[in-house]
Amino acid sequence: MEGHEVLQSYPISGGVDTNTFDPGTGLLLVSTREGMLHIYHEDSPDKLSEVESVKTEYGEKTSQVDPKTHHVFLSTSDFNPGR
Repeated sequence: MEGHEVLQSYPISGGVDTNTFDPGTGLLLVSTREGMLHIYHEDSPDKLSEVESVKTEYGEKTSQVDPKTHHVFLSTSDFNPGR
């Protein structure tokens, strides 16, 4: 990663698909295949603080945020249909 540096790192669940940033709230949303949404706040350009981790559904690793409403959208599939 030439020209980039790691400022901080946090332990998160595996299978990260997207990192979504909402500039209106300063929240970084990290969704993972294992069914967790990790939420961080940008305190300054080089400092994040952990807000919370929210349990979602397994496979729910793709996220998007609406910049007007600040609603977060996650998608997944039924991995065991007919159970």
